[in-house]
Amino acid sequence: MKPASPLPDPVRVLSVVYFLILLLALFRSALPESLFPLGLPFLTAILSAASLWTLRGTQGTTSFMRVGFHVGMFAFLLSFPIFSPDALPDVEDRIRSLAGWTLVLSVVGFELSYWVLGAFRRPHVESTAEIAIPRSRQTVLTAMVVVGLVAWAATVVAVARALQVPIISMLLTVRGKVEGTRGSVGPLLQYVTAISGLLYFSGTGAASALLVSGRRLSGLRRRLCWSILLLCLMLGFNRGSRAFFAFSAMPLVATSWNLLAKSPRLRSLRWPFAWSAAGGIVLIWGVMSAVRGGDAREFEGGWEEVSPERHTEAALTIYTELERVVTACPDRVPFVYGDSLVAVFLGWFPRPFWPEKPYPFSTTFWLASHKKSLTEMRTSIAYSLPGEGYGNFGLFGGFLWAALFGAGCRMGDDRIASLPPSHPLRLQLSALLGVWSAILVRGGVAEMFYLGAIPIGLSWIVCRYIPSAPPPRSEPPA
Repeated sequence: MKPASPLPDPVRVLSVVYFLILLLALFRSALPESLFPLGLPFLTAILSAASLWTLRGTQGTTSFMRVGFHVGMFAFLLSFPIFSPDALPDVEDRIRSLAGWTLVLSVVGFELSYWVLGAFRRPHVESTAEIAIPRSRQTVLTAMVVVGLVAWAATVVAVARALQVPIISMLLTVRGKVEGTRGSVGPLLQYVTAISGLLYFSGTGAASALLVSGRRLSGLRRRLCWSILLLCLMLGFNRGSRAFFAFSAMPLVATSWNLLAKSPRLRSLRWPFAWSAAGGIVLIWGVMSAVRGGDAREFEGGWEEVSPERHTEAALTIYTELERVVTACPDRVPFVYGDSLVAVFLGWFPRPFWPEKPYPFSTTFWLASHKKSLTEMRTSIAYSLPGEGYGNFGLFGGFLWAALFGAGCRMGDDRIASLPPSHPLRLQLSALLGVWSAILVRGGVAEMFYLGAIPIGLSWIVCRYIPSAPPPRSEPPA
């Protein structure tokens, strides 16, 4: 008997929700003092919803990157021009038309690439066998958890000593200056990234142990595993990044969902848990956005500072950045003609050995449009995947960047499809890839690529260690 998918088909669910949201936008536009949604963004949303309905991927978790793309497109690039066109700054009709066609071509390019690549793939037959880890590998898995945790703790101590601050002060400083030092966490991002990676390695091992070993885990080991998953969540909060917090929450959320699914008595609680988790993440985003810039213990603001609605709105107004790119390129800022891809694929290469290495598009565009030096740039700005494509080759760049992204998403979804449905990390990896896909749509592409590469890469290392089939049974002696 084939096991049920851990989620209903997200492609079909999203397409229905998409159409309902668009109907709501039309009804809303009929109210007094409400404007009709912008035409081309609305057309883009219709194409997005229709493509999800007619060009469905395979069942369940194997389409999460595709779902992530369309969620990212709607949330970051379509929601404001559809629901709040009156809040957009005034631009020339030509600019608005070019931005709209860039969005249309992005959805067309993504879906065409995703469909074409899928048409030539080999059919995959999923295994229905339950995963069982041999005792020797369970020991190594526990060692991974311990090694990752010890390495993370050692790195925390080293950074705290370098800053000459108490460890608790460093851990509770959310993306800002550590109290008692002259420096900031910002220049130490390479250390923080290492911390994140090491703890993620441990967290993925902990999730695997909880899901595969089950009741065979001792009480102490079980508590240790849950503590590590909660520590991953805390570290994501400490980074002060909405995207990284979403990554950090996925091991805990996915593990809890799978454990609920395994229990006949608790299975009905999965969807209430999922909605509660989503609401909790949005609420924590608001808290994190309000307190970042210093020690969380020193925050003195009220609920108006924490308001998730205000901070979520600030995170979703990416369409205006797309229009800024269309306005500036190529008259004031020349097209970069593919240079931004270097930052994606070779961003890891040390700049001292390649001083002329191209910067990410967000940096290049900001410097060119503001006519300032690199030292004056305090933060990276998201210009979106379609915006970066337009900044490379104009309208064709919007289509090309989305097509390249569609090919990558197809390969990622197919990779997940190669795992058995019972694999303990299948849902976690699917969710991580879906979040990664959505934030890559938001941009900056190079920065978000490496932000997700560390947790996903380390999770995949642990995933490959777990066998994809049950161990062979030993034959009884003759």
